[in-house]
Amino acid sequence: MSAYLARTKSTPFATTASLSVLLVTGLVGVVPAVTVALAGGVASKLIVMLITLLTVGIVYLAVAYVLDALRIGTYVAMFVLSTFAANVPLAGDQYFRFIPGSLGPQVWLVQAPLLLLVLWLAYDGAFTRDSITRIELTFAAFVTWSVFSALLGSGPRTDIALYFSWLQFQAFVLFMVVRRGVEREEITLPTTVLTYAIAIVGHVAFSVAQLWTQKPIGVSYLGESIAWNPVSYPLLDVSNRVIVSGLTGHGYVLVGLVLLSFPGMLWIAAYMGGRYGSMSLIGAVAAAVILRLTTSDAGRGAFLILLVSLAVGILLIFKHGNGDQIFELENSRTMVAKHRNQAALYALSFVVTVTSILFPSNKSNTAIEDVSNVGSNPTTSPAENTQGPPPSGSENVSTNGSNPTTSPAENTQGPPLSGTTEYGGDLSVPFFNLKNLGFRFQQYVVGLDIFRRNPMFGIGGGNYPHVAREYGVQNKLHIPIPHALHNIYIMLLAETGLPGFLLYFLTVALVCHSGLRSIIDGNRPYLHLSVLAGLVAYLSFAFFAHPLDKLTALFPFWAFAAALVGDHRRGVVTGEIDMSGHTER
Repeated sequence: MSAYLARTKSTPFATTASLSVLLVTGLVGVVPAVTVALAGGVASKLIVMLITLLTVGIVYLAVAYVLDALRIGTYVAMFVLSTFAANVPLAGDQYFRFIPGSLGPQVWLVQAPLLLLVLWLAYDGAFTRDSITRIELTFAAFVTWSVFSALLGSGPRTDIALYFSWLQFQAFVLFMVVRRGVEREEITLPTTVLTYAIAIVGHVAFSVAQLWTQKPIGVSYLGESIAWNPVSYPLLDVSNRVIVSGLTGHGYVLVGLVLLSFPGMLWIAAYMGGRYGSMSLIGAVAAAVILRLTTSDAGRGAFLILLVSLAVGILLIFKHGNGDQIFELENSRTMVAKHRNQAALYALSFVVTVTSILFPSNKSNTAIEDVSNVGSNPTTSPAENTQGPPPSGSENVSTNGSNPTTSPAENTQGPPLSGTTEYGGDLSVPFFNLKNLGFRFQQYVVGLDIFRRNPMFGIGGGNYPHVAREYGVQNKLHIPIPHALHNIYIMLLAETGLPGFLLYFLTVALVCHSGLRSIIDGNRPYLHLSVLAGLVAYLSFAFFAHPLDKLTALFPFWAFAAALVGDHRRGVVTGEIDMSGHTER
């Protein structure tokens, strides 16, 4: 035992790995297993889950204390929990039925370590005026403008818009905490990447269990969510009826997390080598396969952009000769001669990954419904009461939240849409399903028209579904409002106006600039490339998704961004540029 503790304490990388594996195993394995095995009804299941969760937390804190790593352990807990849609809603189901994403009055498990780190850093005097960066100023300006949009915009639900601002503010606070943590060397960019990689592998493992059972495991309070939609894979003559999401709360959130973490898993595989490197590579391939099984064509397209970004970035680094010798190889011939097995494993992984992403399928596009109580039902757990997929047909309910008998079409303030849902019907792209393109195009037309009518303040965050009803956009299945706008670029224009859009993407541009500068300066360029490529893929995916209103998608994005900026600034301030790529600083 003492030898194990000595090895674990030897480096921050080893400590972080041990703590991450411990916490993820507890959350993904122990808590669900004990809950399902010992609990009976919904109430007892919740009690058993809470007791088990508390036990896992106590054990985790005890191990962190023994390793003399309470501060590192708090960062690890924040990173891991930011991927779990575990929350306590503070309002009834009827209220949340009209609110998109993670908005609304809720307490999230991740808020506990985040608050602790804020207090810790404040006590250390880390939040001084001199410590504020341009990126934080622009991010703060965006959050402030979103409040203006909530109060001065023309949207019907000021409360939802303010909850949107509250979510963005929390992401801003997380950004400040992580950036300072990296600059103060309490955590590092490699350990941040490592923690999220382990967390995503945990969600992938839980998704495999969902696929195996073809139904919810039964821990929706921990963030489990499933969408029913039969999918067939004709070449294999197999089918699947569930769209998995791990414990992230939604399938597209899992997609975004895989896009963020996949290149980091590749970097870890190359950085560590040997048995642990092979394990990381296998985890990356498994994550790519699960991404394919979410049936998200937007995610698949973004994944291909990710692969191209990585390939182009690696070639440019080699061309300009500022790459760290992460593989310790002189040339490709030496690589094959000295590392034949490793090269074969990488080649096989590449083939399996690309084949999985491009593998064709047929989706029914019927009876899609999330089975989850994340932020929507504090008293009952749908997962426990679900034995099979929901009915194939359901009558949509149109209500404006205050007058259930009034049809929104009768109060139309925008132009009714006709024919837009058929847009793209004649288009085809090999290996991709374009059946939803018409619906997406309809959303974009409505969003751009909302922006045209409200160019300065927009309609307030999270208000698009309520305004879209006035255009005659179809409601979600079983839910009396349309889908959120599946494009964060048009969403920001429509909901926060042009100033909000510019401030948000100025912040993103400054983050990317920091990553590029690190690559150009030769500061662990492959590591920074992996993080930057993940951010680019995530932003590409966001052309067809709305991760701005999902905490489990929003927090990890800004955690990666903050670690990237913090690592660049630390190198600039200290003048330490690590050219080898091997030293854990």
